[in-house]
Amino acid sequence: MPIRKISIGFLYTVAITLMVGCTTKSWYEGIKQGNINDCNKQPSGAQQDCLNRVSHQTYDSYEKERAAKKP
Repeated sequence: MPIRKISIGFLYTVAITLMVGCTTKSWYEGIKQGNINDCNKQPSGAQQDCLNRVSHQTYDSYEKERAAKKP
C-alpha cells in the first residue's frame, strides 16, 4: 500500500490551526487553504481545474447547509 505524500503547505496549515485553536472553523479553513496550496503546485493547465473543485464556500454557509441536512 503506497504512502501518500503530505505537502509541507498542508502540514504548515495544520500546525498554524493547532496554534490558533482547535475549532471546527479553524480546521475547515485550514483544510480548504491546504487544498488551494496543493492546487497552486499543479501544472498551469491542471491548476484551474483543481481550484474549481476546491470548495469556496465560507464556513458559516457550510455550517448552515450541514445543519439543514440533519434529520
